[in-house]
Amino acid sequence: MHRRSLVLPIALAALLTACSASSAASTPPTPSEQSAAPSVSDGLPSGSSVATPSARPSASADAAGSGFQVWQNWALATVRVNGLNVRIAPGESEALVPDVGWFDAGGVVRLNAGEHVLVMGSADAGDGNQWVQIGAQRDPRQNQVAVGWAVAGTLDDPWVEEDNSWCPGAEPSFDVLVGLTGIERVGCYSSIPLTFTAQQATISPDAGLGGVCGPAPVPWLQCDNVNYSYVNRDGGYDWEFLLHFDPATGIAPTRLADAGESARYIITGHFNDPAATSCGPNPSATNEDLALYLSCGTQFVVESLN
Repeated sequence: MHRRSLVLPIALAALLTACSASSAASTPPTPSEQSAAPSVSDGLPSGSSVATPSARPSASADAAGSGFQVWQNWALATVRVNGLNVRIAPGESEALVPDVGWFDAGGVVRLNAGEHVLVMGSADAGDGNQWVQIGAQRDPRQNQVAVGWAVAGTLDDPWVEEDNSWCPGAEPSFDVLVGLTGIERVGCYSSIPLTFTAQQATISPDAGLGGVCGPAPVPWLQCDNVNYSYVNRDGGYDWEFLLHFDPATGIAPTRLADAGESARYIITGHFNDPAATSCGPNPSATNEDLALYLSCGTQFVVESLN
């Protein structure tokens, strides 16, 4: 069966617009550590404002003494609680973000301790809560990204905390990249060129290749259903990592190999390609717009193939 592959901290002010909600404030919540039935109560901010990623805030600002975290531009962060709700806008009365097919959380997006997200904006509340707009993934084989709002907690009790200390080294191996989600790849490496060695994946007897590319602003980044340039570790049938080829480079896509003819490649390329900004409306006005951008930004674009 065909599987879609997944693949920032840079200034992207044009991509993000203010998104906020207001209502009566609630009592600041207490994080739940239950993993069996996660149901963290996410409090409601009032008079919130959203920070855009046009410039990095001062690390010493401390949100004007509010006790809130000060977020760097498009920060990579770690979730510190289990069952963290992700909502379509700041506010506990807002609907939960629907599952995009792989969160397995009762049809909605909930995050657990240890998961990594990108924080793209924040809403400072007057009730002791701070909300952050996040992009999240869970399955390394998928490129769909969920975008929504979650409570970040405080400096003393962070529920979502800026953290890139766990990122692999500057020259990750192919094995390391395969193990990361697209959000983790882009959060750790942005658009820095990476080089690794991998094997051309082989056509399986029941591959069922074919299909058409539907309407898409950037087909070579978005139409994964007809992109078969997969590589893996051993040249077998497993489709581990999908390569994308900008037609402007003139580099021929690798596609799949016939049995016994897999080629071994030294591959250089990057995530967060500039063309990703054209995958959805620009500037982005909704969570869905940002999800389209991030889904393209997490794709690996080949610069050279040897």
